[in-house]
Amino acid sequence: MSGPYKKAIVRKVSRRTILEWGGASLALLLAACKSDGGQVVDTGLVPGPDRLEPITPISDFYVVSHFGMAEVDVSTWSLEFVYNGVLLGALDYAFLESLEAREIERTLQCVESRPAWIRMSNAVFEGLPLFEILDAAGVDWRVGASHMAIHSMDFYSVGLGIDEEEPPWLVWRMNGEVLPQKHGYPARILAPNRYGWLNPKQVKRVELLDAPYVLPWVEELERYAEAVGLHSDSELTAEEVRIQSVVVYPDSMQFVESGHGIRLLGKAYGGRDPVVEVSISEDGGQTYQSAEITYAPGADRWTLWRHVWRPTEVGTHLLHVRARSKEGVSTDDEYPENQIPYTGGMWILVEVL
Repeated sequence: MSGPYKKAIVRKVSRRTILEWGGASLALLLAACKSDGGQVVDTGLVPGPDRLEPITPISDFYVVSHFGMAEVDVSTWSLEFVYNGVLLGALDYAFLESLEAREIERTLQCVESRPAWIRMSNAVFEGLPLFEILDAAGVDWRVGASHMAIHSMDFYSVGLGIDEEEPPWLVWRMNGEVLPQKHGYPARILAPNRYGWLNPKQVKRVELLDAPYVLPWVEELERYAEAVGLHSDSELTAEEVRIQSVVVYPDSMQFVESGHGIRLLGKAYGGRDPVVEVSISEDGGQTYQSAEITYAPGADRWTLWRHVWRPTEVGTHLLHVRARSKEGVSTDDEYPENQIPYTGGMWILVEVL
């Protein structure tokens, strides 16, 4: 075994760059990617955690809020249910608090999550299935509707189908605390096997519909996609979760084994179809070995993993991470980094000194 090494410089590298450089040496590929400076892993740094925590602290849980969050007075807040312009009933916060809430552990992932913009977190929420709450409140919601439109305190709104077998949950607590404002206080929706955009926060009204809800903000979203240079085949309104790229956190990479090894920590998500295997290539995709799975609780929750890489020499190394789900779906090794949702494997370039 070579080493001990002094430090390593880690860079996320796109598959596009690798393909563009073709058969070029890793040294030339490194030169092409040096503009960002990279993340330095130093043997002298204080050691970090040896694994990722299964539950994301509220302070670290990702947030996407394009329209800001409203200040809500729960003494006047209510969640209304409407069909054909007729109010079927309403729930207030006192009623929600009177219910015996149950815990539900759930991973949320932004549809735009990808190596350059990682947005995936896991928490334990408290609430109940939405239709169970309506039954408890005596709201007659079985009016023959097939879909619903869910409106938030701002002008954000989304649509979901009505599925009694796998209903959305209404939750009002998170990780043992009152749901924070930035995560949807006083109450938000958790939709099974759906990307984050279909889990609306600060909900105020649910309209029961006889047909799918037509999103009013698609044109604005398309303008955004063009402005930020997303792939023309991107689906920013993709609904059901697909296997996510296995993401490595360069920030969490650290030297171990007295500088002879470098530990990688990562996570993967497949929604209803959980990730059961993560593989690492230390030679640019030629061969792979299994990573150690440190947390794999099943459907609708992420899989966490770790791997100790022991470089045999100084120089530049190309690492690749890929995953496979319980149903046999694998990440796509050649998936474009700017195509949403991202289902590729993550490549990183490491210069060991």
